[in-house]
Amino acid sequence: MLIPTKKLAVVFTVFIILLGLSSLQSIQRDKFPNVDLEKMTINTAYPGASPEDVELNVTNKIEEELKGIIGIKKYV
Repeated sequence: MLIPTKKLAVVFTVFIILLGLSSLQSIQRDKFPNVDLEKMTINTAYPGASPEDVELNVTNKIEEELKGIIGIKKYV
């Protein structure tokens, strides 16, 4: 009685492997997707902190790091 169960398990395993291999042809994948980098928005949050604390401790530090990146023309 164990033999049919083992055969059924092998058949299901082979079926799942074949299904996975056949789906590799149709699955969409990109290593480097197209990204439009003309504009970028960064929102900063510091739960429980005042707006001044968020600006001083988070936002200003991010802005300083961004100033070191070549190619950014405008900060708003």
